[in-house]
Amino acid sequence: MTKRPSKYTLSTEPRPEHGPGLIVVPRKMNELQVDIDDEVSEPNTKILMNLENYIGPYELVETISRNGNKHYTVKFEPSVSIPHERAVFYQALLGSDPVREFLNLMRLDAGQDNPVVFWEKQATSVSEWSDDNYEKHRPRPTIFVDDEVPL
Repeated sequence: MTKRPSKYTLSTEPRPEHGPGLIVVPRKMNELQVDIDDEVSEPNTKILMNLENYIGPYELVETISRNGNKHYTVKFEPSVSIPHERAVFYQALLGSDPVREFLNLMRLDAGQDNPVVFWEKQATSVSEWSDDNYEKHRPRPTIFVDDEVPL
């Protein structure tokens, strides 16, 4: 079977065809990176609440992707360590771009050191989750008993 050429890249370094002024933002082990490909969607709040119950409290930071769409970084406590395979799974559940998550798995299988990355324009942070309004706007967790967990 012959492989077809792909328009996608497994590179984790900016190249000229990616556009000027891009930076690569590797995922930290206590973070999830959710790539939303439109201007109105947000990460799945039910999954966020369940992750908060399962992993712990988080901070949600919004930035702008190289295409002008939304990137969300879900930051857990520094003591949390999420393996790359599980991070890709959680990111997909949260509504991240499925092609991006597939490429993340391919980079992981290829043995890349930082298989999960964001491509962003420099100095584009537009976080609406400031310390002042984080508690007011974050989703509230639902506490489930073991036999009630929606899986």
